[in-house]
Formats: sequence, structure tokens, C-alpha cells
Amino acid sequence: MRNKTRLTALLLSCVMMLMMAACGSKSYANLAEWLADNPAFAETVEESMNQGVEDARMEFDIEDNVIIYRYFYNDKVFGVDAETDETIKQYFDSSISAQESTFTNVIDSVAEAAGIDTSNVSLRIEYYNPDEGTPGYTYTVTK
Repeated sequence: MRNKTRLTALLLSCVMMLMMAACGSKSYANLAEWLADNPAFAETVEESMNQGVEDARMEFDIEDNVIIYRYFYNDKVFGVDAETDETIKQYFDSSISAQESTFTNVIDSVAEAAGIDTSNVSLRIEYYNPDEGTPGYTYTVTK
């Protein structure tokens, strides 16, 4: 529940930052190009994401037109057993689905700041075990 509240607050603050960044903006070919011109945005998001978090490290990135939130757990969460993995997946599906409108607001705001059609933008959330290069869980939000 604490992570859910923190994530919602972070996403809302991102939306507000992007609304301010959109003023006087130019148009870009994709979000990655926009982020290259606005590196402070990613730094601010990551800083906010990691405040007070002890059980994971969080990263923000944009690849092409995909906004990515990556969570790297300190302890192994996925791959313990099939039943636990399914329970975790159901929990994440439910939690993220309940916040989907917040994620679509982020898509809208980032796309607007970059001058890109929102139908070309998605947001992906990835959760990783420590020292693993493949996410144990992924959820993608599109408009």
C-alpha cells in the first residue's frame, strides 16, 4: 500500500512537471529525443522514485516512444515457486490496473511536452530480481 501511494504521488508530480515543461516546447521525432533535451526530468523522476525506498532501486527511462519505470528489488521476489509468482502477478496486475488513469495522464503529459501523438506512446513498468537482466514482471499501458 505504501508503494502504491508513493507511486501515485510520483506520477502526479511528473504530470505537473511535464505540464510546465510543455510551455514553449518544440516538437520532437520521439520521446527519447525529447528526453535527450530534458535530462533533468529523468534525474528528478528517479530521485523522487527512490526517496525513502529501501527494498528496491528504481530507474526511469524512455526508449523511442516507450516510457519505462524499472524496479530492481534487493532480494529475490520472482522465481521462488509458481504459486508465489502467480500471486505476485495478480497483485501487480490489480494494483497497476487500479492506477491506469494516472499512467495514461503521464503518457498524455510526456507526449504533449514532446509534441508527439499519444497514440504512439506507451508506458511500461518492469520489476526485476537482483542481478537479473530480464524482468520477472512487466505491465504495459497504452492509450
